[in-house]
Amino acid sequence: MLKQVAVLSDVHGALPALEAVLAEPEVAAADLVVVTGDVAAGPQPVEVLDLLTGLGDRVRWVRGNADRELVQARAGRPSEHDVSNWAADQLRADQVALLAALPLTLTLPVAGLGPVLFCHATPRDDEEVVLVDSRPARWAEVFAGLPAQVRTVVCGHTHMPFTRLVDRRLVVNPGSVGMPYGGPGAYWALLGPGGAATPYGVRRRRGLCPGRRRVGLSGRRRLGGRVPALAAQRPRRAHRVRPARRPLTGHRHRVGHRCKADRWTRRGHPEAEKSQA
Repeated sequence: MLKQVAVLSDVHGALPALEAVLAEPEVAAADLVVVTGDVAAGPQPVEVLDLLTGLGDRVRWVRGNADRELVQARAGRPSEHDVSNWAADQLRADQVALLAALPLTLTLPVAGLGPVLFCHATPRDDEEVVLVDSRPARWAEVFAGLPAQVRTVVCGHTHMPFTRLVDRRLVVNPGSVGMPYGGPGAYWALLGPGGAATPYGVRRRRGLCPGRRRVGLSGRRRLGGRVPALAAQRPRRAHRVRPARRPLTGHRHRVGHRCKADRWTRRGHPEAEKSQA
């Protein structure tokens, strides 16, 4: 059984942000690093994949919708996002094969949590949207068919970090390493007992990454104008609501305190319409 698992999601080709997170002592000391999808669709796709594959068996992978789109773009089915088409053209054949072989879900035993299911969006789909304030019936629908022994689900996709108890399960979203919604920084999570953990054995973290903005939204200037703008994929603005009454854990907050990033609602997400379906 794994004692400490670092979870990284939605790197989106941001190499400086990924380097900053991997340099964190807790990540370096973790038994395993799980990457929950959307790894390479961004300004430095080749370098990001090379860095992660260079870690060998210390990294386990889950497929995200952007990873699938890169493979499809190389097969002649372009994405609606220019940055994905550009990134797909940069990848080597072995990197395309790696992304094509990634699983939709991954289940691993973690100390204090038991079997933990990792996915990108939901266990059944790599681009379905559920948020911290989605109604319980929606979560129950998403989790229908999961084994009863799976009591913890880790997902990404929305770029919004949260921790929630719903449908008899703990749900953890670590946020985004390379393109976070909300405050600046490279967000990630640590699963397992020890340190200043919550009673559930989950700690959300935010690493400092001064270079993230320069290579993220302004990456096309750094790389000779070849990278399509990423800003078009982000919402124009995020709407806030009054904080939910249920306890939420935030970055460097005790259980029961609320993090600013937990208050973004589905109206601020670019795939909001899907969450209402």
